Amino acid sequence: ERIGERQVREDTTKDVVRLEKALSYMERVSRLILDDLGSETVVKRRISLAELQDDLRLLLCNGVTHCQARLEFDFPANAADYWFEERTGSTYLILHNLAKNAYEAVLAKFDGQPGGVIRMSAAVEGERLVLAVYDNGVGMSAQQVEYIRRQVVVSGKIEGHGLGLQFVWRECVGNGFALAVERSEE
Repeated sequence: ERIGERQVREDTTKDVVRLEKALSYMERVSRLILDDLGSETVVKRRISLAELQDDLRLLLCNGVTHCQARLEFDFPANAADYWFEERTGSTYLILHNLAKNAYEAVLAKFDGQPGGVIRMSAAVEGERLVLAVYDNGVGMSAQQVEYIRRQVVVSGKIEGHGLGLQFVWRECVGNGFALAVERSEE
């Protein structure tokens, strides 16, 4: 729809290239989910923070018209200078799952009204790359945080199954990433 509304050919070409990239990426992600989860021989790739940020912007934000939360990105200005290795597509899936949970928490608190914020950030701390998802939604109880840390499957969602965070843990382990879950009292 967005491409059909464009009048300038150059903008249309850029959108087509971006959509082709998204489809290619989603094909690789689908392969990861369907074929490679748990496999030690999964294809790995090097990706820059800039590429990750572009993927997140494209795949989380492209064409979103119903979002009742502000989605912010806080990545270093020189994000293209920082590279890391991942199981192809898994970093996006990890962050997507966390962003989806954040969105649900924001909706629960703000009930469709303005004020909800989801922030995805990246920071370089010495030799470590720290990726974070923050939201100002309903938050988690200390018990929920403990369940997540102990990897206990519990879901308070009517339609949820509690396996999303299990996937996040498993993919973090498969990538050699550490995962920290924190809550703040605001």
